[in-house]
Amino acid sequence: MVFTLGLRHTFSLWQRGLALVQFLVVQASLASFRAGVVETLFSATISIVDPSQFSLSDRIAIANANYGRDFGWHVLSGLGEPLATLTDHHDVDMFWSSYVVAPLDGHTSTQTEGFWNHDCQRIRNIKYPNFVVETFGHFDPQTTRATIRAGYINVSFTWFDRVRSPWWFFRRWLK
Repeated sequence: MVFTLGLRHTFSLWQRGLALVQFLVVQASLASFRAGVVETLFSATISIVDPSQFSLSDRIAIANANYGRDFGWHVLSGLGEPLATLTDHHDVDMFWSSYVVAPLDGHTSTQTEGFWNHDCQRIRNIKYPNFVVETFGHFDPQTTRATIRAGYINVSFTWFDRVRSPWWFFRRWLK
């Protein structure tokens, strides 16, 4: 009886220790993410912002602008330079958004299907340039529109935010 209790106690401590190590690894990776530096596939470093670091007024402005979609986006090169602008947002399907592609500085390759065939494109919000999203999509050369998925700024609100701005949340709920 004493021997099995000791094993059970030892196993319980080992399990908690393993969970603690996993927790510390996750916290370390989140800390590097929150530090604002991400190493990309092309070995270019871009600075990003965690959406929870926005002020309440910025988060409300982002939510009012269809979670940043109405501000527009810049399509980025591998080095982080803007190649094209995505404007005139339209919802196409449940998770898909369509934008007009306007090339910048003669980068007309952004208006070809070959450019959009990659698995991932990085886009940067125009109003909040420190916010970068990795997305994917396709391009229609007849309409010069790109249809992308996951092109939005995901902001969240706490209960404290709801207490600070109750009328905004009530009006949002009525829409």
